Amino acid sequence: MSPEDLVMLAIHGDETLGQHLIGIAEATSQSEKGKKEWAKLEERERVFIKKYDIIGDIHGHGGELVKLLVHLGYNNSADGYYHKSRKVIFLGDFIDRGKELVQHKQVLKIVMDMVKNKNALAVMGNHEFNALAYHTKHNGRYLRPHTKKNSDQHRAFLNEFPGESEEKSAILDFFYTLPLWLEIDGLRVIHACWDDKNISVIRALLPSIRLDKESLIEASTKGTKTYQAIEVLLKGFEYELPKGVSFHDPGGTQRTAARLQWWKRDATHLGEVVLPNGLNIGAAASLPLPKDTPVYGKNEPPCFVGHYWLKGEPAPLADNVACLDYSVAKHGKLVAYRWDGEQVLEQSKFSYVVTH
Repeated sequence: MSPEDLVMLAIHGDETLGQHLIGIAEATSQSEKGKKEWAKLEERERVFIKKYDIIGDIHGHGGELVKLLVHLGYNNSADGYYHKSRKVIFLGDFIDRGKELVQHKQVLKIVMDMVKNKNALAVMGNHEFNALAYHTKHNGRYLRPHTKKNSDQHRAFLNEFPGESEEKSAILDFFYTLPLWLEIDGLRVIHACWDDKNISVIRALLPSIRLDKESLIEASTKGTKTYQAIEVLLKGFEYELPKGVSFHDPGGTQRTAARLQWWKRDATHLGEVVLPNGLNIGAAASLPLPKDTPVYGKNEPPCFVGHYWLKGEPAPLADNVACLDYSVAKHGKLVAYRWDGEQVLEQSKFSYVVTH
């Protein structure tokens, strides 16, 4: 078999096998002809773009996750779900919601096995961040107070992981390994908002772009740079609404600040970008956009986010931005985007299973 044959197997087959085959090919490419052929293949490998299935917020819906993975062509094995030529990227928010399902353990086993065996990548969502803060004490107090609101939001996880256990500790340790974002093979992945300003802040403070206990404390302390950056990157860019204007989020919590649609790069007024769409903010709708509102340029790489509880038929938010949170925890859809290297995102590449 020629080196080219081996590399093509590496590209289209199992990643571990592929690396082994590449090593064999390198060892058998010592002739002048072989060296020239290998140089061509190295160039092809450098420009090769992997194929990814990016999956939105799961929120404890294990059955929906299994159906979607099967729909996407993933097979199950002793090492978890895998695809012969693709990888999953999870957008975070694996947990909370869905307490009637009792499927958190199922979700986390699937996700953790896939990441462990290099069949998936994953980033941190705000619910993983909240869980770490909820279960971490500092100076005798939990970083995320155990109020009724916070405990109710976390109830589905607590129901399946009561008290202290090695299993729960392993899950929280896994959350610490999750990067805050990914830039890989020509795409970007972050849970809520790609904001260059706060990306730079985190790069400077956390070169690994992962949290540890010390930085979790900082990120849970209002007024710190880490706190502000994490708020934007994992929860979205928010604007405090005029006095007297409020609304209820999908979880029933009353909000006086609205998230802004940072992907609407041509917007000029506040009313064009507030979320949820159609939110009545009165005369404030005509206000100019806040000067520090993030703007995602049209020439930036494709960026995938979750977090925003969208409804309806999935579609790109901009040519290079897609949200994959379509409210599975509110009788919506668990959605994936099948990315094959395109820089302009296509509605036809969204995929989901209709189950309701």
